[in-house]
Amino acid sequence: TFRLSNFTVPSPPIIIKGEKAIITATVQNIGSYDGNFEAQLIVNEKRVASKQIKFAPGERRNVAFEKSFESTGLFKIAINDLEPRLIRVCKPGEKPEAVYLASHLDPVLLLTFDDGLSKNIVDLTATTTAVVHNNVKWVDGLYGGAIQTNALIEEYIEIQKSAAMQKIVDSKTLSLMAWIYPMEEKNFADFFTQGDWNVLQARATNTALNFYSGGYQRGEAYGTVSDGWNRSWHHVAGVTKGNIQKLYIDGKLVAEKEIEIVDEVGLAKAIGDAGVPWNIGRNAQNPERFFNGYIDDVRIYLQPASQDDIKKIMLNQSGKQ
Repeated sequence: TFRLSNFTVPSPPIIIKGEKAIITATVQNIGSYDGNFEAQLIVNEKRVASKQIKFAPGERRNVAFEKSFESTGLFKIAINDLEPRLIRVCKPGEKPEAVYLASHLDPVLLLTFDDGLSKNIVDLTATTTAVVHNNVKWVDGLYGGAIQTNALIEEYIEIQKSAAMQKIVDSKTLSLMAWIYPMEEKNFADFFTQGDWNVLQARATNTALNFYSGGYQRGEAYGTVSDGWNRSWHHVAGVTKGNIQKLYIDGKLVAEKEIEIVDEVGLAKAIGDAGVPWNIGRNAQNPERFFNGYIDDVRIYLQPASQDDIKKIMLNQSGKQ
């Protein structure tokens, strides 16, 4: 008798077309006798590889498969009868047929940067204008295009005021998201912020991430990053719901922080306003806090995204695939 556990796929679950993904699980012989086990890699409910492994009683081993994909799209991956997981295979720079908007979360900003070489960035919610200051570098992202700002020479993106963005002021809930590709970030590296009021930032010289809303005085959700963080794509989400702020990295919850400034009955106040513009690539209130790497798929939602929502957004899981 054998037991399988510790099923892992790449994190984030995004694979570049033609590159190899490492997929692993732990197998243990929980019987009283020697036994042979056939580990099977299942892709879209079809066996694509297998390994015969001999186990002594009680022995535990990790089994690993390498799998490359020659086509793009969503794939359901499993080892034997473990619960399948989804991975997305992308070709950098290739624009997807459809973008999952997560409309149920009340989006107020959604920038995919797929328009390219434009001074006004297309907002898929059609409610807000994002303006390029001077120039930005247009690069390949996981999904279509992405940008690289350079705040040292005043190259960044500013989000203009709008009725949709104004709704954030009176809201007690908020979700901020972006894909980032960090490049040797130094000290505080703010990539999506409204001054020191609503902030997603890399910090501690590219070893941690931070999220807060309604000002840092309310508390900060702070989490460290994994090995292999630098010069690879990662999805970051900050969510405010009730009295809790949450930070997700690559779809995993890494930090929770209780809001420290509350009203007379102990509830979080509305997020409010800093009176400074939203910027991508730098902090308008502290311009020395800027981000060097690539940025893609920047989003703001008024509603608090669940972990399942975040994973679906990461994988672009709805609509045409």
